[in-house]
Amino acid sequence: AVVMVCVMIPSVRVISDAMRTKEGGVATATAKYVLGGLYTSDRTLAYTRLAIGAFQTWLVLERIFFSKVGVLCNKGSGCINMGGKNILTTFTVWNWVLQSLFFLTTGAIGLLSPKAKAKVPRRAFFTLWVMFEVLFATALLVSIVVWAVILPKLNAVEASGDFDPVQMALRKKMFWGRFGLCAHILNVVFMVGDGVLNR
Repeated sequence: AVVMVCVMIPSVRVISDAMRTKEGGVATATAKYVLGGLYTSDRTLAYTRLAIGAFQTWLVLERIFFSKVGVLCNKGSGCINMGGKNILTTFTVWNWVLQSLFFLTTGAIGLLSPKAKAKVPRRAFFTLWVMFEVLFATALLVSIVVWAVILPKLNAVEASGDFDPVQMALRKKMFWGRFGLCAHILNVVFMVGDGVLNR
């Protein structure tokens, strides 16, 4: 609840500022909030966003091309190979990929000169603002579902003894491995950090 309030306050400020602006409405007001740093310089925020976006992109590409995850099987519903491009079948990965797109885009626009920024369409800033709001909510959703629903169920199945040990080890590797921890914890950390650092 505290995190939601911390993110909602800047959104309310943007909307109230937008109502007071005469030229361009919400799209004009969001440009400074999407790119501007509240506690850091705009350039520092842009470089931080580029670093986060690069890290997220590297992690997904590493998982697609170099990770050997394995095949998950469920009783009665068949098996799915979770290696390679098949990881793109999960909501978590799409949330992670869209976050990297958001961070790379806002970072790149943030490094443009003032003259070049003026040429960026207003609608782009509005889109990035809405993208942040949606990605923040989905990051929370992904983390809550994984930590409050999926992992407790996985632990209950393990405690019952009714499981294939190889499949259980594979599932644990998916959640407790480098990619799983990053995609289920850092997604929220990155979005909260961005919400706190930008205007």
